Amino acid sequence: MRPFITIVIPAYNRERVIGRAIGSCLSQSDGDFEVIVVDDGSRDKTVEVAESFDDERVVVLRHDKNRGVGPARNTGVAAARAPWVLPLDSDDELTPDAIATIRTRLAQVPAEIDALFFRCVTDAGVVSPTVNTPLGQRDYAAYLGHLNANFGKMRDSSTVCRRETFDRLRYPDSFGWEEFYWVEFNKLFSSWVFDDVIRLYHQDAGDQLVKMINTDSARRNVVTQNDRASELAQVVAQHGAQMAIHAPLILREYAFRLLYILLSLGERRRASKFVYEYARIQRPAPAFLGIFLLGLCGPNTVARVKALVRKISVSRLEINAPAKRKTPTD
Repeated sequence: MRPFITIVIPAYNRERVIGRAIGSCLSQSDGDFEVIVVDDGSRDKTVEVAESFDDERVVVLRHDKNRGVGPARNTGVAAARAPWVLPLDSDDELTPDAIATIRTRLAQVPAEIDALFFRCVTDAGVVSPTVNTPLGQRDYAAYLGHLNANFGKMRDSSTVCRRETFDRLRYPDSFGWEEFYWVEFNKLFSSWVFDDVIRLYHQDAGDQLVKMINTDSARRNVVTQNDRASELAQVVAQHGAQMAIHAPLILREYAFRLLYILLSLGERRRASKFVYEYARIQRPAPAFLGIFLLGLCGPNTVARVKALVRKISVSRLEINAPAKRKTPTD
């Protein structure tokens, strides 16, 4: 028989914490699930730890090389047998009644709902998202408004999706993050928001993706940053007009991120084209234009400007990054 839900855990060099994540699944009060761990080319003992669990509900898959969190999630979803999928970061935990809560809530929503959004809590007891969307059904515009309300705040959620939604939309098959996936998801599919906390959101494992970017080859760094730039450009191109109405602060945040990446890569032509396209959607902040002009002098100037930005009040420059938000990692 198919399990009720598939928990997908991508993992990259997480031998110290992957056992905690798997253990939180096996400790659920409702045991009708499967756990698919996708090792994304780890160079430590992540696989050995995952395979040490003597439970037929735990399946371990492997990538021969590190491909990124998006491809790892896609591999896990492709192998999922359940009608519902719950992504879980390898350094986080589920609360003991998470699966039971999901089952209860699914029985309360209309049959056409494609996803449920829940909250999570940090080690310090802070609940995320900081500002929760009004409970109940949420559409595309409301999701964008939710992002805007959490500008500069924590906005991570725990999401349960129908398996069949991945037939229409997959995670980025690259080293990009998930900005486009979630905005596009909330445009294509219907969702329901609850106030229950089902995930313990840890930040004690370190950011393996950032470590990889900082320590890997220059070529790999360029590939990673190009993937990030492509994803952000896709968000602005396909959703910028609606974001300018419902999420102008988030649109500005994404624009700053993309501009930094392009200028840091020395992609002045792409940066110039993006500034022109962005200005047609939303009026650029003076700081945005100033950084663009300075960036035309070269990547080294961009690095110095970025260091200066960190010393200046982010509110003055209108480029707040989500506080204490984990970057998407394996």
